Amino acid sequence: MDTPLQIMIVEDEQIVAMDLSMGLQKNGYVVVGIADNFDDAIRMFMEHGVDILPMDIHIRREKDGVNCAAEIMKIREVPVIYLTAYSDVSTLERVKQTRPAAF
Repeated sequence: MDTPLQIMIVEDEQIVAMDLSMGLQKNGYVVVGIADNFDDAIRMFMEHGVDILPMDIHIRREKDGVNCAAEIMKIREVPVIYLTAYSDVSTLERVKQTRPAAF
């Protein structure tokens, strides 16, 4: 039997995070946690063996999801899937620098 993928969600909108979590779990994935800010996301990432990282670009506090993904990639390469309604040129340029799995 294959081990299900471990996923940590980084999303500051609680309803969106819970909906995403339920959908992923329904499809056999293991959601190890939900973080809504940079510091909690880094701490959770260090605590769990995360295989995929859905990441909102606009999260709580001063550092955003792009900063968070860049910091996580310094620790260990993991596929990041950005979830956002923002697609302005400067945001897209910053996202490209983190080499996301999807946007």
